[in-house]
Amino acid sequence: MSTNGNVLEASGVTKRFGGLVAVNDVDFAVPHKSIVSIIGPNGAGKTTFFNCLLGMLRPESGRVLFDGEDVTDLPVYKRARRGIGRTFQRLEVFVGLSVREHFLLADRAHRGDAPLWRDLFRLSRTTAAELGRADAMLDALEDYMPAACTWTKPDGGFFVWLTLPAGIDCKAMLPRAVTARVAYVPGTGFFADGFGASSMRISYCYPTPERIREGVRRLAGVIEAEMELLETFGATGPIPGLPIRGAEHPSTNTQ
Repeated sequence: MSTNGNVLEASGVTKRFGGLVAVNDVDFAVPHKSIVSIIGPNGAGKTTFFNCLLGMLRPESGRVLFDGEDVTDLPVYKRARRGIGRTFQRLEVFVGLSVREHFLLADRAHRGDAPLWRDLFRLSRTTAAELGRADAMLDALEDYMPAACTWTKPDGGFFVWLTLPAGIDCKAMLPRAVTARVAYVPGTGFFADGFGASSMRISYCYPTPERIREGVRRLAGVIEAEMELLETFGATGPIPGLPIRGAEHPSTNTQ
């Protein structure tokens, strides 16, 4: 654990390509629970610096620390297992794997509990724990969600796509959901916060079945409150004095 409050640090990072100095003696720090941006024109060395942080490129000098641990000499896959990840401007996929199999591969790579080559060649089976979480999510949706909601029914994987009743905007509803201590990703398919104001992605990657049920119960309470507001006032939004169902007595062990 870092002792100075930074989750990611770089000091004196320099990267050269022949006679071209792409990154020159860069110091960088990301405090815990923060969002930091690097802004610069094309060719300034941003991508090269990111690749040095991730281990895709080896700097000529400097150090990279993650959560207090020196990861400068670690390969990419070991940094990934410690929690370092990145997104790309283009889609990075393995040809022939389904969407669900990509999610499964990413989860197992992060946890490091199965050889990646088995997943890539489809030799790994969905575990009982993964199936149990999927079943817990689907059972909870059936038990708690309003009848006007619909959702996908995966046989494993990590996500369910939920469609809300007409007139409910999941992006506008998100602050009320957070108040009820439950969260989701607005959007349709892979267009988070983009297309489809009536759709959301909810995850069951890591929680226990009990926490999954509690989270779905809270979310259903928020949706029901939104439906009541829409029916009564013709619009959704917080109304003083109107409680959010499912948030009155939140469990202390569920986030």
